[in-house]
Amino acid sequence: MSFGYSVGDFIAGANLSYQLIQALSGVHCPSEEYREALIELGCLQQTFLQVGRMTSNPNMSPATINAASHIVLSSMTLIGDFLTRTQKYRERLSGRDQGSAAADSWRKVGWVMFRKDELKALKDALHLKLTSVSLLLDTAQFYEKTPREVSVHPVELPLGVSLDETTDRSMSVSKERDAELDPPSVERKQGTRVPDELDKSMSNIDRPTKDDDNPMDDSVKRLQSTSQHLTASSGLPSLKGEKQLGPPIPPQTRKQISSIRTVDITPSRTLDEDFCRKKLTTYRAYTMRKVAPVDAREKATWARAEIIDEQLSQDDIVVSLKRLSKNNSAQTARTVKDKLAALAPFQHGQVTQLVDQLRNDEDDPNFAWTIVQLDRKEAPVAHGKYETKTLTVYVKRAPLEGINPILLYQAWEKGGGTDIMPRPIPAPHAAISKSVIKPSRQPRLSKAPRQFKPSNVTSNPTSPLESPSNVRSGSSSDADCIDIDTPPSSLDGNSFSAVNEDDSGSRSC
Repeated sequence: MSFGYSVGDFIAGANLSYQLIQALSGVHCPSEEYREALIELGCLQQTFLQVGRMTSNPNMSPATINAASHIVLSSMTLIGDFLTRTQKYRERLSGRDQGSAAADSWRKVGWVMFRKDELKALKDALHLKLTSVSLLLDTAQFYEKTPREVSVHPVELPLGVSLDETTDRSMSVSKERDAELDPPSVERKQGTRVPDELDKSMSNIDRPTKDDDNPMDDSVKRLQSTSQHLTASSGLPSLKGEKQLGPPIPPQTRKQISSIRTVDITPSRTLDEDFCRKKLTTYRAYTMRKVAPVDAREKATWARAEIIDEQLSQDDIVVSLKRLSKNNSAQTARTVKDKLAALAPFQHGQVTQLVDQLRNDEDDPNFAWTIVQLDRKEAPVAHGKYETKTLTVYVKRAPLEGINPILLYQAWEKGGGTDIMPRPIPAPHAAISKSVIKPSRQPRLSKAPRQFKPSNVTSNPTSPLESPSNVRSGSSSDADCIDIDTPPSSLDGNSFSAVNEDDSGSRSC
């Protein structure tokens, strides 16, 4: 609904603003009030033009356009009155009116004493108008106009139900809700009667009238009544009295920010070859034991063995290596090379095949696998005879001797390459494998003096490789067994000396 504003009114307001801008611009040596007033007038002139264009915008609400037009056009009266009251003063200050010097001085004194406040009042009034228009347009952005197609869309009602009955029913329900939520402020006391005019005005509050400004009210009410009727006929629960539809909105929790932070200013350690080599070295432990042969009539030998990759941490393996070195006496001390030579042929073959497989699977040419310790558990099988139950092989993966360990460690620390990273421990389901060595026909070796005599020292019950009570530990090594490397020649099948065990792993004392 429009109040009679046209585009010509806004153009006239813009011209009037421009006229006042020209008048104030001609003043010599303008003060601060002059400059601020010119800024407000320039903004007001643009506002006249913008609001004039809004009248032809179909997306804007008529109420918004009328309110903005009323605010902007009301400033024309302020500008006109100011031009009329300050015309003589402005002519004297601009130099266009030729008069006496006394008159010019009097006009200037009068402007400073009286009209200067009027200019400030004009500036404040224009600023208030512009602020009101800006706030109105910001609020109007949330207005969403209902499409016209919704109002003319035909509504199909169930058979036997008329639109008038549905509308009357919805109107009665809405009146009951209004009476519950907002009871009338006029209370009827006993013995008193409300005037008929007031009673009629209160009863006709919710009834649609023909002069209603919003033509969408009738269609919206019809859609609401139709949806209520369809809900009642379908058997769905009624929404009467409910204040919220759908599931409750979960409360928004603030992100927890820890107030404690750790700052590490520890100086970096000076790298040396021993430190870097130790960091790049990893250990593994493999346990071997005999398995039943394919033919049940044959005797179990070490030609068919089961290899178990012990899932131990690096610290546990180092503790086991130190324990094995400590348990050996000076008389029974043997190097890894001597231990390999004292093994039976099939036992030696299983160890050799394990190391060869690790070297073949190694992808990084900067690292090599070597044996650092051997340990076997024996159990008595007859009077004066012992049989090897398990054979544990400790291997390590370390940089080669010709490689600079400092450069390898720096590259690993910076993540420059994945080849120098320690190989991960295999999955538990792949920790057990079976190795079969086919024996070749060769003459039986003659027995020789024993070179690998087991000691009577029992194993440490707290060690990661704990043995049963009837099993004796037969390990021996030097004090620095962790750093002993086995040369490739010691793993050759022709390099070991005579042994004191047969193919089944039994020996006699």
